[in-house]
Amino acid sequence: MLRNDFKPPQVDYDAVYNFVAYTLDQAGADLDGEAITKIASVAHTSRVFQRLVQEEVVGALQDLKETVNRAFPTEAKVMQKEKTIERMVTMIRTSTPDRGRSIRTETSGIARLASQIESKLRLQFHSEECPSGEPEVQEALDSLLRILEYDASWNRTSMDFSGRKAVPDFVVRVSEAEIPIEVKLVDSTAKQSQVIEEMAADVTMYTSKWDSILFVVYDCGTISDVARFREGFERQGAIVLIIKQ
Repeated sequence: MLRNDFKPPQVDYDAVYNFVAYTLDQAGADLDGEAITKIASVAHTSRVFQRLVQEEVVGALQDLKETVNRAFPTEAKVMQKEKTIERMVTMIRTSTPDRGRSIRTETSGIARLASQIESKLRLQFHSEECPSGEPEVQEALDSLLRILEYDASWNRTSMDFSGRKAVPDFVVRVSEAEIPIEVKLVDSTAKQSQVIEEMAADVTMYTSKWDSILFVVYDCGTISDVARFREGFERQGAIVLIIKQ
């Protein structure tokens, strides 16, 4: 329970702007700089961050909906708008008061990591054939992370979950934060169903230790609706990259 004299930490505007820009990007929102600035300004002045820190979730959610509504004025963007709200709320609620001022650095660093993997991983493969298995994709990602000079561990960082030892494929240090990465290969409809089940279990397990999880899903042409595939996991705070063969 919060004390009556509790005062939430002040989060500077630059941190809010970077956080909003990152979460909108992860939600797939195609907005220009002016729209992002508008959302960031309203989110900052309405103290959405502070209200969520104080667990005033209902009021903060309403503030956030009103803020995002202004950037998505047409009915055609309703689904994108709702997805954006859910994504922003999920990510904001993972931030504790003492991390408020590190939001800018951490989120921009994770966004850069995700962007680099998304744009460069496919280039690590010199064959037009689908990889033979997930280990091949892991090897390619390990090589890429080394080239990009990230501090990453491959199958070396473990955690305990309900008495069971769990080891994510990678754990990458970005700024002051760490994020686990799980690699998946989808090469058939049956494998797609299996991967979805694995990812659901991974989200539950790894977000008990880390704030989020990054999935790198290498698709050999099976996933037809990328947005639908990603949606459920992104609601839970995960970042999902689909790398097309």
